[in-house]
Amino acid sequence: GGCIKCRLRWSRDGPPSRIRELVYWRNRLFRAGLIGACPSGTGYGNISVRSNGGFVISGSATGMHAVATAADFTRVTGYAIKANTVHCRGPVKASAAAATSPT
Repeated sequence: GGCIKCRLRWSRDGPPSRIRELVYWRNRLFRAGLIGACPSGTGYGNISVRSNGGFVISGSATGMHAVATAADFTRVTGYAIKANTVHCRGPVKASAAAATSPT
């Protein structure tokens, strides 16, 4: 497996609003084994949704949570492709997959 690397500019804030359906689907994907963590602790699988000109994505190191809540997600507020930088705001840092998520 590989690992995505990017610079992350994170601002701590409250959880994104109105993401109940995203949390629902994330928890279903966990139960199906498509989101989780290897015995080594390395997480796999993320979920995101476009929202208000950006997107909301599951947070870094949240794959091992059997039941996710809104506090396990963050809003990507911007990015700089050439600088390989992702800007996010929320209770957790964005998953590195944010660097590859479509906007």
